[in-house]
Order: sequence, then structure tokens, then C-alpha cells
Amino acid sequence: MGCGSSTPANPKIEVPKSEWDRLQNSNAQLKSHKTASLAEIERLKGDLMQINILLLSFNERYHVKPSSSGGIKLDDVFEAYSSLGRRYADLTEQKKQVDKDFERQIEDFNRLVDTIQQKEREFQDRMRKMEEKSRRELDAMEREVRELEKKLIMGGDYFQPKPDSELRQQFSDLQAKVRSFAENSVPADEAIRQAFAEDLGRKFQHPIHIPHLKYFSEEALWAVLIDKVFSTPFKVFGTHGDNMLHPWLNFFADGQFERGSVTTWPPPNSFSERWRSLTVGNLAVAVRGQRTGEGASEIQLSYRSNRNDVVDALRKLYRHSSTADMVDMPESITDLACEIAMTWGAERYRIQPAIPPRGTWVSKDDLSLRRIEVRNPGDNVECTVGVVISPGLEKGGVGDGNAQSFDGPLRTLIPPHVYTFSQI
Repeated sequence: MGCGSSTPANPKIEVPKSEWDRLQNSNAQLKSHKTASLAEIERLKGDLMQINILLLSFNERYHVKPSSSGGIKLDDVFEAYSSLGRRYADLTEQKKQVDKDFERQIEDFNRLVDTIQQKEREFQDRMRKMEEKSRRELDAMEREVRELEKKLIMGGDYFQPKPDSELRQQFSDLQAKVRSFAENSVPADEAIRQAFAEDLGRKFQHPIHIPHLKYFSEEALWAVLIDKVFSTPFKVFGTHGDNMLHPWLNFFADGQFERGSVTTWPPPNSFSERWRSLTVGNLAVAVRGQRTGEGASEIQLSYRSNRNDVVDALRKLYRHSSTADMVDMPESITDLACEIAMTWGAERYRIQPAIPPRGTWVSKDDLSLRRIEVRNPGDNVECTVGVVISPGLEKGGVGDGNAQSFDGPLRTLIPPHVYTFSQI
């Protein structure tokens, strides 16, 4: 050995165990903290990725423009959010307006419903009044029918028939009025005369033969009177008379008639003619003011309405005439025709106008017609009816005027006036 001692190469450092354990524990904590930090970083990366995805979705939905660096600025997000808020506010305001409009429409609808309900109540009230009026009219008609049936059953009355001479004179007076009106209504001016002829349903080559035009004028006048006054025993009373016509046809024609026909009447017999006579007489009493009450007022109103229709039709037909003294003639003719119709209808025997159909063959010696021919016929000439200028008057029945018998054809009291066409 040498003098002095030497130092060892790797000296051993003694560390207290407690300090070693603390160092070991600190090291473990550092490792654990590092691991946790790495995990947190990974979680933050995942959250950042989710945020980026949400921001991209937000960009696509709300059209946020990315910055030049390719990312999305928070200011842009706030601006988009503010824009969305403003849009939401606008939509909220629009919704309020829509709600107000809807409430106003509901109010309008409710008012409309109230109006409809009010109209319905008014309509129901009118219907009720109409039903009550119809029921009263029907009750009045039923009372009339029962009264007539009672009279028919009892059989006695104080009817006074018109003599044939009075019937002839009355109808001749009407024929004269119609003829005078027809002749004086033909216009003097040739141009107006053509329009007048067209109103009558005629077409003439110039010049117009005035006598022919007078015949056609008279025919047109009688067509109005027949249609609106003489077509049935009840026609003169208007719609109320039409209502009485149907029972007469139903009871006594055995269904063998055409509704609306002016020529097909039930065959005459004592019961049908007595029913007709009493019915017309009862209606005529109401028209003349000899009976009062609601039923009489309805009859008078219906009669006046039909009477005014006849006057208007005659005036319209002769609108081209300027003859001053003919102004009142339509009313005069109508009133006389209506009075005659009521007289005929109340007679026990059937009395009606005689109207031969157009085209009917007639003999040269037929005394039941007053004829005007196209030319002077020679021997063995047959004629056909071309125009019925004015109807005649016929009467049925045999007896003292109270209809003791209805056998045999109707007899002519006044022949019709016709325009015939001769055939060799």
C-alpha cells in the first residue's frame, strides 16, 4: 500500500427512503398528469371538430361567408344570429298581422252568418204568411164549392134567363165596336201600314189592299178577346177562374179533355151546365160588388188583373194608330166583352162563340156563315174558310131558358163572318 488512501470511482449516494418514496410518487403523479393532459387534448380536439362541424352546418344554413383564411369568424356568427333575430322579429310581427286579419275575417263571417240567419227568418215568415194566405183562399174556395153543392142539391133558385133577342143584340154591339176599332185603326200612311200589318202577323206586297188589312185587323182583335175572355166560361175571371175551370173539367169530362185546350169542354148535361152556371154567377156577383169579404176581394183582384191584360194587349196591337177618337176604345171593348162573358157563363144553356176552323170546307148555300169570297163564284163551287173575321154566336138546349133539355146540336144565333177561298 502506498502512503495515504485513494477515493472510490462510483461513490454510492445514500437517499433516505422517505425521500425516495416521495420522488417515486411525484414521478407517478407526473406520468398520470401527462396521460390526463394528453386525454384532455384529444377530447378538446374532438370538441373542436364538433364545433367546426356545427359551424359549417350553420354556414350552410344561414349563408355565413367564411374569412379569407378559410375559417369562420365569431363576428360573422354574431351577425348571422342578429340577422336571424331580426327575421324572427319580422315573422312575429307578420304573425300578429295574420292573427288580426284572421280575427277580422272571423268577425265578418259571424256577421254574414247573422245576416243569413236573419234572411232565413224573414223567408220563413214570408212562407208562413203565404201558406196562411193560400189556406184562406183554399178555405174560401171550399166554402164556395159547398155553397154551390148546397144550391145544386136544394135545386131551387130565382134564375131569369136572357131571351135570344137580348143575347143577339149584346153580341152585335160588341161586333160593331170591334169592327169600328179595326177599320179606324188602319194607318193612313203606306209605310206605317206595312209595320201595322207585320204586327198583325201578315206580310203584304206593296201596295196593301186596305179592305184585306181591315179584315185581318178585326181577326186579330177577336183573337185577343177569344183567348183572354171567351175561351172558357171562367176565363174572364183570370187566374181565379182558371182554378174553377179544373174542377168543372175533372168532374164532368171524365178525364176526356186536354189541359189548356180552349175548345174541349165537357159534353153539356143538366148537372154540368148547372154547376157552371151557379159557379160563374157566384163569381160575377163578387166582381160586381154585390158580395163582400176576403174571398170577394181576391175574385175582384183576379178579374181586374185579367181585364187590364186584355186592354194592354189591344193597345199594343194598335200602337201604330193615331186616331184620336179610338183612344178609349180598347177599354170600352174589353168591359163589354167581360160583361157578355159573365152573362153567357151564368146562363143555364151553353152559350159560346162560333169559330169555324180554318180550312173547313163550306157549301155555297151554307146560311150559318157570312162569307166574303176571293172572287164571285159560279155554280158548283166549293169554298174553304181562310180567315174568321169575327166569330158568331151559338146556343144549346131546348126549353124556356132554364135548360129543360140539352139534346141536339148547338144552334146559331149569329153566323160567323169569314173570308173564304173558292175552289172550282
